[in-house]
Amino acid sequence: MRQQKRQELRKRQHAHFAKAPDICRIEHLWGFDHTLAGIIAKGLRAFIKQNHRIGSTPCTYVYPDNDLSIPDVKAAKSPDAYSRWQSDLQKMQCAFEDYYRRDGDFTDAPEAYQRFKEGIQLFADHFHDLWI
Repeated sequence: MRQQKRQELRKRQHAHFAKAPDICRIEHLWGFDHTLAGIIAKGLRAFIKQNHRIGSTPCTYVYPDNDLSIPDVKAAKSPDAYSRWQSDLQKMQCAFEDYYRRDGDFTDAPEAYQRFKEGIQLFADHFHDLWI
Protein backbone atom coordinates (compact mmCIF):
# COMPACT_ATOMS: atom_id res chain seq x y z
CA MET A 1 0.00 0.00 0.00
CA ARG A 2 2.79 2.42 0.91
CA GLN A 3 4.62 1.68 -2.33
CA GLN A 4 1.46 2.44 -4.30
CA LYS A 5 1.07 5.84 -2.57
CA ARG A 6 4.67 6.71 -3.40
CA GLN A 7 4.13 5.81 -7.05
CA GLU A 8 0.99 7.95 -7.18
CA LEU A 9 2.88 10.87 -5.64
CA ARG A 10 5.69 10.49 -8.19
CA LYS A 11 3.16 10.46 -11.03
CA ARG A 12 1.56 13.67 -9.75
CA GLN A 13 4.97 15.32 -9.34
CA HIS A 14 6.00 14.26 -12.84
CA ALA A 15 2.74 15.64 -14.25
CA HIS A 16 3.36 18.92 -12.41
CA PHE A 17 6.86 19.27 -13.87
CA ALA A 18 5.64 18.30 -17.32
CA LYS A 19 3.24 21.28 -17.21
CA ALA A 20 5.95 23.70 -16.08
CA PRO A 21 6.84 26.43 -18.56
CA ASP A 22 9.56 25.49 -21.00
CA ILE A 23 12.57 27.62 -20.10
CA CYS A 24 14.94 25.52 -22.16
CA ARG A 25 14.25 27.19 -25.48
CA ILE A 26 17.26 28.82 -27.11
CA GLU A 27 16.07 32.37 -26.38
CA HIS A 28 16.03 31.55 -22.66
CA LEU A 29 19.36 29.76 -22.70
CA TRP A 30 21.22 32.52 -24.55
CA GLY A 31 21.20 34.61 -21.38
CA PHE A 32 20.37 31.88 -18.90
CA ASP A 33 21.73 33.92 -15.99
CA HIS A 34 19.20 36.64 -16.85
CA THR A 35 16.38 34.08 -17.20
CA LEU A 36 17.19 32.48 -13.85
CA ALA A 37 17.54 35.86 -12.10
CA GLY A 38 14.00 36.75 -13.20
CA ILE A 39 12.59 33.40 -12.11
CA ILE A 40 14.34 33.52 -8.74
CA ALA A 41 13.33 37.14 -8.07
CA LYS A 42 9.70 36.34 -8.82
CA GLY A 43 9.86 33.18 -6.69
CA LEU A 44 11.43 35.03 -3.78
CA ARG A 45 8.75 37.73 -4.00
CA ALA A 46 6.03 35.07 -3.71
CA PHE A 47 7.94 33.26 -0.97
CA ILE A 48 8.27 36.46 1.09
CA LYS A 49 4.55 37.15 0.74
CA GLN A 50 3.57 33.65 1.88
CA ASN A 51 6.23 33.51 4.57
CA HIS A 52 5.03 36.83 5.96
CA ARG A 53 1.53 35.41 6.20
CA ILE A 54 2.70 32.22 7.93
CA GLY A 55 5.58 33.69 9.91
CA SER A 56 8.04 30.82 9.67
CA THR A 57 11.71 31.33 10.47
CA PRO A 58 14.64 28.91 9.99
CA CYS A 59 16.16 27.40 13.15
CA THR A 60 19.51 29.00 12.35
CA TYR A 61 17.88 32.39 12.95
CA VAL A 62 15.90 31.36 16.00
CA TYR A 63 18.82 29.60 17.71
CA PRO A 64 21.92 31.49 16.54
CA ASP A 65 24.37 29.08 18.14
CA ASN A 66 22.44 26.20 16.58
CA ASP A 67 22.42 24.56 20.00
CA LEU A 68 19.03 22.93 20.46
CA SER A 69 20.20 21.00 23.52
CA ILE A 70 19.90 24.02 25.82
CA PRO A 71 17.61 23.08 28.74
CA ASP A 72 15.55 26.28 28.51
CA VAL A 73 15.04 26.52 24.77
CA LYS A 74 12.69 29.51 25.02
CA ALA A 75 15.33 31.52 26.86
CA ALA A 76 17.85 30.81 24.11
CA LYS A 77 15.53 32.03 21.36
CA SER A 78 16.67 35.08 19.43
CA PRO A 79 13.92 37.72 19.77
CA ASP A 80 14.66 39.36 16.43
CA ALA A 81 14.93 36.12 14.41
CA TYR A 82 11.86 36.75 12.24
CA SER A 83 12.83 40.33 11.37
CA ARG A 84 16.41 39.28 10.50
CA TRP A 85 15.07 36.48 8.27
CA GLN A 86 12.69 38.90 6.51
CA SER A 87 15.51 41.39 6.01
CA ASP A 88 17.76 38.73 4.49
CA LEU A 89 14.96 37.53 2.22
CA GLN A 90 14.52 41.11 0.99
CA LYS A 91 18.26 41.37 0.30
CA MET A 92 18.10 38.14 -1.73
CA GLN A 93 15.11 39.32 -3.72
CA CYS A 94 16.64 42.74 -4.42
CA ALA A 95 19.90 41.13 -5.54
CA PHE A 96 18.18 39.05 -8.20
CA GLU A 97 15.86 41.88 -9.26
CA ASP A 98 18.86 44.21 -9.67
CA TYR A 99 20.71 41.57 -11.66
CA TYR A 100 17.67 41.06 -13.88
CA ARG A 101 17.04 44.79 -14.36
CA ARG A 102 20.70 45.53 -15.12
CA ASP A 103 21.13 42.35 -17.18
CA GLY A 104 24.14 41.56 -14.99
CA ASP A 105 25.95 44.81 -15.78
CA PHE A 106 27.08 46.56 -12.59
CA THR A 107 29.99 48.51 -14.13
CA ASP A 108 28.43 51.89 -13.29
CA ALA A 109 27.19 50.90 -9.82
CA PRO A 110 29.79 49.37 -7.50
CA GLU A 111 27.51 49.77 -4.46
CA ALA A 112 24.73 47.89 -6.21
CA TYR A 113 27.23 45.19 -7.11
CA GLN A 114 28.20 44.83 -3.42
CA ARG A 115 24.51 44.49 -2.49
CA PHE A 116 24.14 41.90 -5.25
CA LYS A 117 27.11 39.91 -3.93
CA GLU A 118 25.68 40.00 -0.40
CA GLY A 119 22.22 38.91 -1.59
CA ILE A 120 23.46 36.07 -3.75
CA GLN A 121 25.69 34.82 -0.92
CA LEU A 122 22.70 34.86 1.42
CA PHE A 123 20.75 32.92 -1.20
CA ALA A 124 23.49 30.30 -1.38
CA ASP A 125 23.84 30.11 2.40
CA HIS A 126 20.10 29.75 2.99
CA PHE A 127 19.05 27.82 -0.11
CA HIS A 128 18.02 24.89 2.10
CA ASP A 129 15.85 27.22 4.22
CA LEU A 130 13.60 28.26 1.33
CA TRP A 131 10.59 26.18 2.18
CA ILE A 132 7.33 26.90 3.98
